[in-house]
Amino acid sequence: MFALRSYHAGSWFNICGSHASIYEFFSQQKNTAARANLVMQSTQTAQRGLHRYAICALWLFFIFRGLFFSAMLPIWEGYDESYHFAALQYVAGTGHMLTAGTTISQDVESSLHVLPQPWEMIQSQSGKLPPPMLSHDDFWKLAPEERARLMLQFEQIPVTAVWEPGKESMSNYESQQAPLFYFLLALPLRAVSGLHLAERVFLIRALCVCLASLLVPLAYLCAAKVLGSRCAAIGITAMIAAMPELMINVARVSNEPLAIALFTAFLYGVLRVVGHPEEFNKIWGLALGLVCALMLLTKAYFLTVFPALGLLLLGLAWRRPEHRRTISLQSAAALLTVFLLAGWWYWNNHVTTGSWSRVLGDADVQALSHRALLQQALHVNWWSGVVSILLSHIWFGAWSFLKLPRFLYLTVGIIILVATVGVVKLLAEKWKRPAKPPFETFQFLALLLLYGFFWIGLLYAVLINFVHLGASATTGWYMYALVVPEALLVYYGLAALFTERWSRRLLPLLTALFAGIDLFATHLLLMPYYSGYIRHSQPDLKVAPLRFADWFHIGWRAMAERLLINKPQFLNMPVFTILWIGFLAGTVGTLGVAIYSASACKDENRL
Repeated sequence: MFALRSYHAGSWFNICGSHASIYEFFSQQKNTAARANLVMQSTQTAQRGLHRYAICALWLFFIFRGLFFSAMLPIWEGYDESYHFAALQYVAGTGHMLTAGTTISQDVESSLHVLPQPWEMIQSQSGKLPPPMLSHDDFWKLAPEERARLMLQFEQIPVTAVWEPGKESMSNYESQQAPLFYFLLALPLRAVSGLHLAERVFLIRALCVCLASLLVPLAYLCAAKVLGSRCAAIGITAMIAAMPELMINVARVSNEPLAIALFTAFLYGVLRVVGHPEEFNKIWGLALGLVCALMLLTKAYFLTVFPALGLLLLGLAWRRPEHRRTISLQSAAALLTVFLLAGWWYWNNHVTTGSWSRVLGDADVQALSHRALLQQALHVNWWSGVVSILLSHIWFGAWSFLKLPRFLYLTVGIIILVATVGVVKLLAEKWKRPAKPPFETFQFLALLLLYGFFWIGLLYAVLINFVHLGASATTGWYMYALVVPEALLVYYGLAALFTERWSRRLLPLLTALFAGIDLFATHLLLMPYYSGYIRHSQPDLKVAPLRFADWFHIGWRAMAERLLINKPQFLNMPVFTILWIGFLAGTVGTLGVAIYSASACKDENRL
């Protein structure tokens, strides 16, 4: 017992007596923790630097891809491009917006008779357009001498015809558009008014691509705000940039690129405000109102943001009573800003056309009684309307409406359906357990409401077209304005149904799918069709893709020489080849960034 006591006493004495060793031990532990923290901080700093490089690379890849499409697509092949360009020239020449009776300019009118025109434009406006009008199919059936004669006539269109009204009284239906885009790009167009028509079209297309490229940094900011993960935000941005019809939509003279950029900026403001209502001060209120007004002065379809934002802010004020006064005051300030800046345009629309939107056919719908409107709605083929939206959103080959093989539409359609099931599952779980991650409730609701009400707006457009034209269809490429909320909802929905390991792989897999569709459609549908190697078949009027073996047999040079017909002189073979290589590198690089983001997410979780 004495020995045991002596042992314990000695041990205690030894421990107490070795205080220097204890101090050294804890000092080493502290230094080790400090070094680990320093390593973690340096790793995170390095990752942030890599993330910035990744976004800059995506931005550059976007521009490369867009410039190639600007050069490859024939003049006026973009959706409604000839009418958008004529409207832009009218504003540049007169300084005021079009009216319902405004005709297209003489140079555009002349070009419609000598350039091959989009298949769908000729089919949908048959009998309304003065002849002759040749589709791409018809143009390449002509003898080489006749094609050369038409090309020479296009080259000889005088520059002075830019300011002259057309002789055939072809009304410009883009008088229905809001004015901002046309006044914004009127200045650069006027600066290059001395150039040939082909050169002016390409330069304005390039400016539209640059405007649309703002989507890349803005989409990253929105995704990072919602997901709370920079690497996942990079993956979302890469997936968006690879979407196959996006380049067709933005590489044309149109107000869509400006609409895409403005809405994405607006979305970032909304996500920031609903995520941190305590930051909803005067600056953010006025900024949201300003951007919303600019959106409404670009496209009337942004009227759908009002009910979505109203419900969102009411819910936010109800659930966050401590910020209710701030939310109410700043919402009122934003609304007042919108009315002051954009209200005059919509009031003028209502007074002059009977429609707030000014969209063709909307006045016919507004004039119907509630009973007559209901009767019309019951006769609409709504399934056909939804399918038309989805097909023309997934991929349409510009204004000639070329189509992918059916299995590709079905593949993307199944992904959309599965993602929808996942979103419903998330909502059900959130309803049962409001505090459950993975998302902040009001940010998710912002995405859902803005996207949902835009869909309602598109279905209303189906009703307008049915009343006005008898067709249960509308244009799905408008949905690219809301591509960021769409991409985030698809990612949320799919991730809800897969394990964490597979969720990290979703973004590179989707990016690979979209990039593959883009490469396939560009090389085996668009380029062969515009160069005359494939055409509409009888009797179904479908265009079958070119076979791989035939593509290699024809060769790049032969196809490129035909694609360069009726293009600016500076778009020669070397320049076009460089743009093509840039397109390929940009597409592969976008996929590479998506793969990097998945790997970075893995490392981010470890940290």
